[in-house]
Amino acid sequence: APRATRPAPRPAPRSARAAHVRSPRAVWRRRRGLMLRLGLGVAALFLLALDLIPDRYAAETAILLPAAPVDGAAPTTTAAEIRRLTAPALLERVSDALRLETIEEFAAPGDPLRADAALGAALGAVARAALGWTPQVETPDAPDARRARAAMRLAARVSAAPLGPGDGVALRVEAAEPGIAALIANSWADL
Repeated sequence: APRATRPAPRPAPRSARAAHVRSPRAVWRRRRGLMLRLGLGVAALFLLALDLIPDRYAAETAILLPAAPVDGAAPTTTAAEIRRLTAPALLERVSDALRLETIEEFAAPGDPLRADAALGAALGAVARAALGWTPQVETPDAPDARRARAAMRLAARVSAAPLGPGDGVALRVEAAEPGIAALIANSWADL
């Protein structure tokens, strides 16, 4: 006679909470494609943001102070020399002597060394291209407005600090191109 077999016993039902808890390895196996795509997307956005941040170059020059006063004049303090070197009148002279208003970096309405301005310009260009909008035509500025903007932008990119006790002043200039930064820093010694 054939022998009847009993089915294997069923495991006891797990609680509802235990059914939803999975090991990290199981989650990784099921969702690895999604996680890899998400990670690659975040990395691509990070690299794009790094590419949009403009480069900054700095040039530094040292202006030495005389050790003894010349012709009985009062000795020059480092603080007074720093105020003189960063005075608006001297900044305008340097800007005019180098014709910084002709360099787009110093005369443009938006500052190209600011990351938010560069990112905004890039996103605006992408949005205009995607939507088919034509860019706005910029009206030319008056020469005085460009000169004033160049001098103001130069003031924001120049910093001065004492070299040592009574030795001189270290003047630092930042620009988008290393040659322009060096030219501006070196021009201070000539004026």
